[in-house]
Amino acid sequence: MKFDIIVCGDSFSSATKNGNPRSSRRDHYSQILQDQFGYSVLCLARGSMSNLGIAWQMRQAVEIGCKFLLYHSTWSDRLNLLISDNFQVEKGLKNFIYPFKDDESSHCDYVGHNPICTSSNGVQAPNNDDCDADLKARRYNAPILSTVPHGLENNPTLIITKDQHKAIEYYFKYFFNEALNQEVDSWILAHWHSQAEKAGIVPIDMKQSLGQPMFDYQMKARWRATPISCTQIMMTTALFIQTRPLNKK
Repeated sequence: MKFDIIVCGDSFSSATKNGNPRSSRRDHYSQILQDQFGYSVLCLARGSMSNLGIAWQMRQAVEIGCKFLLYHSTWSDRLNLLISDNFQVEKGLKNFIYPFKDDESSHCDYVGHNPICTSSNGVQAPNNDDCDADLKARRYNAPILSTVPHGLENNPTLIITKDQHKAIEYYFKYFFNEALNQEVDSWILAHWHSQAEKAGIVPIDMKQSLGQPMFDYQMKARWRATPISCTQIMMTTALFIQTRPLNKK
């Protein structure tokens, strides 16, 4: 078993690499479980991820192996843009671009990384600032970008043509139905919840009873101008641990 806990989701569950930028502290619930309780935690969550992408995160978690899988759903209007033709099922979560270098998950080995930039000696340098000099020179090492639908024309991680942007507008105008998407998304997430259980993993929906304390904590920490106090953090996290101990050996 590689990890005690694997976290899946969108920006709500995505820890930043150097902690909360507003507080310069590692006060995300996934980091608290790791730093203050000693559990091995892998965060696969990524900002702007779709429910389909979250399901692929859960699929990856089942493949990696863990004791607990923490996840939650997101809005059903998010897009999965196939920007190249190199999709391969066996690549798993590496099919999905993780474009945000501040996300902790963007630096793990299980995901598709930032657009590839190559230095003069041919060494891959995903975070090289020189990459931004010419967007057209960017090449992607993963075919799918899950993203929110708004602001695509100004998205620095994706080159999108006017025709493609117009096609997205027409999709939402003529073909998109939120209720239908929500229903399909629920089926997909329920499937991987079930697959986790079959693999001997305890899946926890963060919006359900067992995950609710952490969900409430993160909501408060996310929307408050100042970080929630350390005492509140410890109490909330401890409540989760005491409710369902991990039986560490």
